[in-house]
Amino acid sequence: MDDDEEIKTQCFGGEYMGEVFDHMLKRLSYRRQKRWWNAYMLFYTRLDVEENSLIKTDTQLGTMKMPPAIERSVRKQNIKFMHNRNQFSAEYFQFVRKLVSCNSAPLTRQHNSEKLASLLGVTLGVTLGVTLGVTLGVTLGVTLGVNLGITLAMDWNTNQGNSETEELLMLSCQLASRFLFHTGFHTKKTLRGAATEWYDVLCHHLRSSKSVRSWFAHNMLFKHPHRFCEYLLMCPSTEVRSAFMKIIVFLAHFSLQDGPCPPPMIDAPLILLDPHATLSDHLLHAVLLLLHKEVADHGRHLPHFFTLFHMYASLGINEKTQLLKLNVPATFMLVALDEGPGPAIKYQYPELTKLHQVVSQLIRCCDVSHKCQSSQMS
Repeated sequence: MDDDEEIKTQCFGGEYMGEVFDHMLKRLSYRRQKRWWNAYMLFYTRLDVEENSLIKTDTQLGTMKMPPAIERSVRKQNIKFMHNRNQFSAEYFQFVRKLVSCNSAPLTRQHNSEKLASLLGVTLGVTLGVTLGVTLGVTLGVTLGVNLGITLAMDWNTNQGNSETEELLMLSCQLASRFLFHTGFHTKKTLRGAATEWYDVLCHHLRSSKSVRSWFAHNMLFKHPHRFCEYLLMCPSTEVRSAFMKIIVFLAHFSLQDGPCPPPMIDAPLILLDPHATLSDHLLHAVLLLLHKEVADHGRHLPHFFTLFHMYASLGINEKTQLLKLNVPATFMLVALDEGPGPAIKYQYPELTKLHQVVSQLIRCCDVSHKCQSSQMS
């Protein structure tokens, strides 16, 4: 390697133009890539150590005590190795999924409360019947006692169980969501399992509590706005993109009736300032903000982006009305015509079938008779 340019090419890393086969276009194309080969030269400098700092613990064997700094470093590396080995194992993933799934406690508590209500009702009924001292009294007493017992037991279950249920749902949602976004969604399917199973686990807790939905939206999504693009447009796994899309649709649907919510993303380029806007409105608005930049840069996975709105609009008339208020049809048509709200999509052949389906679905639910004109008019 006498030539400086050859040394630079072979040893200094950097970027180069290379041929890449595009599976979508079925042909070779040139693309700028990172050089995966390079060369490093390591230089070691000896540090003189005073003999007094080496304390001999065993004069016969000549062993020395390990310096505290090295001992701490070795211990830290060993703990990190054990943590990674245990965390990225199928058994650990199954354990976490079972742990967050087993807290479907309302059904269990409801079953127990019904048993308690029946027992209390029979006891009250027999007591009342014995007091009356006649057969009719016993029958009537049992009937009234069972009804009264059920009422008392249900009231007790409501007062005593609501706070505990809320706490369990919140803890389960926090554990599941943090595990998924930090670890679970970043692993292979052979280790993670089907992403839809994690979606089912998470949505069970989101369905049951308004406070859980609010915590998840603010702490797992709005505080990390890059996740909308990361899991909806950039993620290489189709299964993970689909699961994240369904989570957004599910969360927006169930938070539609949660009441007004202040703007959660103050640093966003556009803020929804409607005082009556709900958490669902802010969630869909955050997804629409991807049209200003991210959609243009990541056009390969556009079908999932527009499928989100198609799936949401299919849930009912309230969802369609909400999308119309957010001006989704007009915005989508501007995207289809490369007229905004962001730059044109850089992908050569963007898939916009779902975009047109959303626009068609929303327009067909509106009364546009006053804008129609007969073809027979001269």
